[in-house]
This record gives sequence, structure tokens and C-alpha cells, in this order.
Amino acid sequence: ALGDTKSALTSYESSLKIREELRKRNPDSADYARDLSVSYNKVGDIYKALGDTKSALTSYESSLK
Repeated sequence: ALGDTKSALTSYESSLKIREELRKRNPDSADYARDLSVSYNKVGDIYKALGDTKSALTSYESSLK
């Protein structure tokens, strides 16, 4: 919302790494699976806003897994 999309991407990617690790350590947790999916979606939204549709699609597809 502040127009600093690249910083937002950095923050979302950091959050994504944490959520991936939590999911890896707790593979049976539906909450961690949902959180990871949401994070991939948000990263996809940022890539889309930056015009990087290929990376956005990859992130959106990851959210479906």
C-alpha cells in the first residue's frame, strides 16, 4: 500500500521460508499447511504487482500443492 513493493517481496519471502520450515517439521499440521499456502499466494500477488507473471504463476501453483 505504501508503494515499496520490492521490500514487501523481501518480507514475504522471509516469512515464506519460516513457514516452509514449520511445515517441514510438522507435516501433519493442517494449520501450517494453510499458512504456507497463504504465504505462497501473497508472494504470487507481489510478483504479479511487479509484472513478473512467470514467478507469480510458480508461486500460485506452489500454493495449490
